[in-house]
Amino acid sequence: MISEQIKIRNFGAIKEFDLDLKKNFVVLFGKNNIGKSYALSVVYLVLKHLLDLEADPITQRDIETDLKNYFREKKISSEEISEILAPVVDNFRESLEESFYNTFDDLDKIISRFSTEKPSVTVMKNQGELTLEVQEQRLVLKKFLPITDTIAEVDQFWEQELYPVLGKTLFFLYDEYIGQAKRETSLMFFPASRSGLYQGLNAFSQIMVELSKSRRFLTKKLELPSISEPVSDYFLGLSLMQTRKPNKDNAILNIVNEIEQTIIKGEVIFDEASKKIFYKPQQTDLVLDVSLTSSMVSELSPIICYLKYVVAFADSKSIIFIEEPEAHLHPETQVLLMKIFAKLIKANVKIIMTSHSDYMFNKMNNLILEGEFDIASLQAIVFKETSKGGTIAKEIPSDSLGIDDENFLEIAENLFNEKLELIEKLNDETS
Repeated sequence: MISEQIKIRNFGAIKEFDLDLKKNFVVLFGKNNIGKSYALSVVYLVLKHLLDLEADPITQRDIETDLKNYFREKKISSEEISEILAPVVDNFRESLEESFYNTFDDLDKIISRFSTEKPSVTVMKNQGELTLEVQEQRLVLKKFLPITDTIAEVDQFWEQELYPVLGKTLFFLYDEYIGQAKRETSLMFFPASRSGLYQGLNAFSQIMVELSKSRRFLTKKLELPSISEPVSDYFLGLSLMQTRKPNKDNAILNIVNEIEQTIIKGEVIFDEASKKIFYKPQQTDLVLDVSLTSSMVSELSPIICYLKYVVAFADSKSIIFIEEPEAHLHPETQVLLMKIFAKLIKANVKIIMTSHSDYMFNKMNNLILEGEFDIASLQAIVFKETSKGGTIAKEIPSDSLGIDDENFLEIAENLFNEKLELIEKLNDETS
C-alpha cells in the first residue's frame, strides 16, 4: 500500500499525529487547547518548504547530473543516494528550522512536557522516510532513507525521461502530489480570527511583517509584534494578490459566484492600489471596507478573495489550510459552506481544516451519503487527551455511511439527559 504521510511526534502537547497526504479533505476535531492548530501550523510549514526546495533550479541540476553519472556507472544503494541528496536535505532542514523559530519563538517551547522523547517530524512516501528531530535548540537530521532497496542500473529507462527515475528516488521533491514546481501549486493558511488579524496587520506596514519573519537575527533594540510565520504568510498572500480576468469558463470562479450570491449576498473585491479587500452588497452602489461589514462577511471575505484571485488561476492543485471556517457563521451558513467545500474538492482543491461545528460535521456525513464526498479522499481526525498527559490524534472510522461521531455525540447526550432530569425535577415539584 502506497503511504504518503507527515508524522508529528512529541511536539508540545501532541504526542502523536499522522496526516495522510493522499487525502484531499482532512478535518481535525477536538476540544480547545488540545493541539489542533499546532499540528496544522507544523504541517503547513513542512509542505511550504517542500515546495520551496523544488523551486531551486541550481540544486536540481546538480542532483540530476550526479544521479545520471551514478546510475550509468553502477548499481546504487540508498546510502549513496542519501549522500547525493545531502545538500537538498540540509537546505530543507535549515529552512524548516528557521520557520519553527519564526512561529514558536524558541525550539525549547515545542519540547513535550509529557514525554522524554525528542520532538520530531517525519515525511514519508512509499518506502522512503525523512525524519528531523529537535536537539539542543536545533533541528537535526535523524533519518533519511530515500528508498529501502538497491536500485539496479537503469540504462534501459534513461532514454525515456529523467523525471520518472527522480520521481521514485526524490520522494519528497518530485512526485505527483506536490507538482512540478512551486509556481504551479497554490498554498495558503487561513488562521482563526482571520478578519481581525487582517485588519490589525493592515495597520502595520508590510516591512514590519517581513521583519517579523527574521526576528531571530535582529537586535533586541527593535521590538516586533509576535506574528507566527503562517499568519505572516496569510497577510502577505492577501496583500500581494493581483486582479486578473479569466480567459474561459472557470470552475473555481463559478463556485466563488455561488458563495457571493447565496451566502454573503454581495461581491468581494480586492483593490491592488490600496491593497485592501472591499465588499459590494447586492442591489446597492455601496463599496465597503471589510472592517465595516458583518462578522460573517469579514470572516469569509479573505477566503473568497483568495479563491477568486489566486486559486482560480493556479495551474495545479491548490492546498488551503483553514482554522475554524465556521467562525461567526449561523448554522444554516455553516451547512452551505460545507457544500461549497465539497465542490472545491471536486475542482482540484485540497482542504485541511480544524472545526468545532457539529453542523458541519453532520452535513459532511450527509454529503458522503449523497455521494458528493468521496470517502476514500477524506480523513477525519479527533484529538484525545491521554491519561499521562498530552494528546494523540486518532483517525475516526468511516465508511460509505459516513464518519463515526467521536467528538460531539457525548456532549449532545449529556445535554439531552440533563434536560430530561430537569423536566423530571420540575414535574416532581409541581406534583
